Amino acid sequence: MQEYLLSIFLGIVEGLTEFLPVSSTAHLRICEALLNIDLHDGFWKMYTIVIQLGAILALPVYFRERILKFLWTFPKGERGDRTMFTHPLSLTL
Repeated sequence: MQEYLLSIFLGIVEGLTEFLPVSSTAHLRICEALLNIDLHDGFWKMYTIVIQLGAILALPVYFRERILKFLWTFPKGERGDRTMFTHPLSLTL
């Protein structure tokens, strides 16, 4: 039962701190130190990865329109200020 409560607590910490400019993993490590718990077990390492996947996978969903627009217009250079010399692909050469 204690592991369930710890999982809920760490999930709340992860959710609240994911989009702060400081690493949410660091917040989990701070909780580990403050609560004097050992999260170096294989289960907790996997747990940390899995709870971070939610935020990582949410970003492409949230920005899907911008990503699709970028992927569609980038190869064509469809911006009014683009010339042969300012197209992103020509700048890489």
